[in-house]
Amino acid sequence: MADEMHLLRQIVESPASRLHKLEFARLSRPEQVLLCIWELESEVSNGGFTQYFESAAADNARHISYGLDAIGALRLQKLVEQAIEVVGDDVLTENEEERTERLEGLSEKKRSRLDKLEQQFLSSPEDINALLYDYVQKHKAHIPGA
Repeated sequence: MADEMHLLRQIVESPASRLHKLEFARLSRPEQVLLCIWELESEVSNGGFTQYFESAAADNARHISYGLDAIGALRLQKLVEQAIEVVGDDVLTENEEERTERLEGLSEKKRSRLDKLEQQFLSSPEDINALLYDYVQKHKAHIPGA
């Protein structure tokens, strides 16, 4: 697993990578999947769903369900969809400041639900990095640097 994570990091950080150079819409579909999943996993693992939704990674949150489906992470897809439902579609604005304000306004009940979903995400038997690695290997031709 460490090898897969290391290889994914190399792909994401590769000088050939276009992930952080182009607008999301200009990336190939496999690049979009890679970017969405990479950022989701990084943010949720480091600070939970709150950190994910507050970060720039959530600019592309409307695409995350597709990405999780594409890599075969169906349990995680359901958890993320539930997390989005908890915070509400209106929090998915591409304006970070507005997202942060909306997240700060979440009730304790919603925050508690988000925390539970985060724990389920982090303890899921689905290995998001292994699934992403397999996906990237299958779509190398569409991901420069892979």
